[in-house]
Amino acid sequence: MKGKTVKSTPLTHFQRQASAEQKKALHAKVISNAIARQKQVINQASERR
Repeated sequence: MKGKTVKSTPLTHFQRQASAEQKKALHAKVISNAIARQKQVINQASERR
């Protein structure tokens, strides 16, 4: 496996270059989006009953 290069994706580039504040903000955004998605799913499920 000598000389194998890892392809840099936008995500790995962000991981290397972003500040701790940027990473924290992105993490919070992902969590809030996940919560909103769950609320939507719950609302849709309750409407179908």
